[in-house]
Amino acid sequence: MAVGQVFKGFVSLEPGEEVSIRPSSGVEAIVHNIYTSGMASLYLTNGTDNILIDSITSDYGAWVDFKFHITNDYYLKVKSLEVSRTINIAWDGVITYEE
Repeated sequence: MAVGQVFKGFVSLEPGEEVSIRPSSGVEAIVHNIYTSGMASLYLTNGTDNILIDSITSDYGAWVDFKFHITNDYYLKVKSLEVSRTINIAWDGVITYEE
């Protein structure tokens, strides 16, 4: 990854699973958009403590036009709130710093 490149991902989550939106050590990124195909909660975390930012309780949704500054030890995670179906989570942003 290099400064200015897109920071992105796309994963499938089973009910109750979560994904960390977290750059590699020494990399900083800004996440602008997170998309979900089902019910999910968005958290800010340091790996120990979590802050609930928001939850989507409809069949699909997105958190768009945000500027979440994240590092390897201060990052986002998305948890599926579904009880019986797999959902997709995708995100995009930009790399802002790399050691």
